Amino acid sequence: MLDALRQGRTDPAACARLRPLLAAGPWLWPAATSPGFDTACRIADRDAPPDPAGRVPVVTVRADTATLWYLDLHAGSGSADLGAVARRSWEQARAALPRSLPVLLSSLRPYQRPPSVVRLGWHLDATGWARPETVIEGPSLGLAFFLHLAALVSRVPVVADAVASATIDDAGRLGPVNGLRLKIAAVASLAPRIRRFIVCADQAAEAREWAAGRLEVLAFASAAEAAEALYNDALVARLVDCSAGERQHITDTLLRLVLSERGLTSWSPVHNAARRALDTWTGLDRLQRHVLAFVAAVSARHQDNSGRIELPPADWLAQLPRPLRLHVVAHVVQHSADTGTPAPEQALALGRAELSSGPREAFAPELRVHGAMGRLLAATGHAEQALPLQEELALAHFDGLGYDEVSRPLCEWLRLAAALGDCESFDRALALREKLKAVGAASPGDDPFLALAEARGALLLATPEAPHARRVLARLARSHAIPDHVRRSAARWRLLAARQADARASELDQARADFEEACPAQVATLDVRVFRALVRLDEALERGEAEAARTALDDLRTHSPGLVANLTTALPQEAHPAHVARFYPY
Repeated sequence: MLDALRQGRTDPAACARLRPLLAAGPWLWPAATSPGFDTACRIADRDAPPDPAGRVPVVTVRADTATLWYLDLHAGSGSADLGAVARRSWEQARAALPRSLPVLLSSLRPYQRPPSVVRLGWHLDATGWARPETVIEGPSLGLAFFLHLAALVSRVPVVADAVASATIDDAGRLGPVNGLRLKIAAVASLAPRIRRFIVCADQAAEAREWAAGRLEVLAFASAAEAAEALYNDALVARLVDCSAGERQHITDTLLRLVLSERGLTSWSPVHNAARRALDTWTGLDRLQRHVLAFVAAVSARHQDNSGRIELPPADWLAQLPRPLRLHVVAHVVQHSADTGTPAPEQALALGRAELSSGPREAFAPELRVHGAMGRLLAATGHAEQALPLQEELALAHFDGLGYDEVSRPLCEWLRLAAALGDCESFDRALALREKLKAVGAASPGDDPFLALAEARGALLLATPEAPHARRVLARLARSHAIPDHVRRSAARWRLLAARQADARASELDQARADFEEACPAQVATLDVRVFRALVRLDEALERGEAEAARTALDDLRTHSPGLVANLTTALPQEAHPAHVARFYPY
């Protein structure tokens, strides 16, 4: 059918089959100088190939048949289903995206469901019958999923002249695929408008050998490199060259993103977007600059407990709807707990001014403020006051049927009860967890924050569940599908637990290896330095080396000055190292 199109010969039945394929994107269209170009124009009833409109071509191989498809998130149904491994690749692409994009301008929430795959054509390795797939198995669509998502989330045009074939993991690392020779042959044969083939770095030489000049081969070691090469110019241009109306839309989107999103694997692209806007947008008024600075600070706090926030201008708060204003106030209070800015007494006063009742009588946004105030109390030496508040908050969410919101205060309840040595309170928190499971809410295995808090508590209290807790921490420490700081915290606590339990040498070596993988010494990010300082602090305290503990604490203070200052408020100096090690939030 496609050969006939290129030669300008098609019958009515072929025209009917070709029409939707030609309308889907430019890939199958013959070159403008080809005899088939005019035929394609007549079949599609247009003068030129269409824009792909967010669709991305992909290629798969089964036995001796290569199939060319396109991905479409908006298609009602496709030509084949995605198997379990392919669906896992979609989830891995979603996890890798915030770690790999230079800037992030909108949420990933609308893109939870994998796209449909629609068949464009197939290519046989030899004569015989084609065996088109009805279920796409395997991980080879990983990079294509990532590039598809990157364009949609960033609202930039997809790359129309390239097809990608590489696996991806949660951290954005790319890997090799099978069937490369046949895939390249299929693209060269079926899609005249595709000029580039993208592979992982390990398959660059192989791909260039098989392409033999028919296609340009691009090779990358990571999704971040691919995004930088293919989308960076469009992303920067969209951010820098936008109109005043688009600026307001981007600012509002970024604000709502930092107020509502939880669990992004990395917040650095959100921070980068806000900082780039502040640095490149001219003519910003005072409130616009404050909002962007607020976004930059909150995303920095999510990433590594950094970023400085001033008290919000009263005129900005006054113009916000009260639910949104309460979310802003909750973040200001939480920021004070984590970074020391604004000053804790100022943040507490701001929070109290917005609250008209206790947690059991509050509605959802007020509960967020109560929760942030509880965390600030815990961070400033008032854990005994914070613990009953977090218990009351968790019960208020549960009684209000807000099961998805119970996790935050329940995590703090578990953490503080364990740090204070309150076994009875810890058991009450576990009882609430069981009630959550009974009503079908998420289990600790589904929520990495809750799994970390429960495992950490079991270790601190030396409960019978401590051996299981070590296994949970090992799983979390190796997972790239969870936020980086949760993974690194799990690696820290797993290493501490292995040492204290006199674990076998093999387990201790593996715990050390997992920590080094999660917090590599050669990576100079702030949160890596924080967790490495915490581990040095743990080790010094365990050995009873007071001077080494003070040195580790001083190092931690340089990386996390606000939080360490809060934690050591009103404590004698000799108590600082042990208190910080036990009560540091992660």
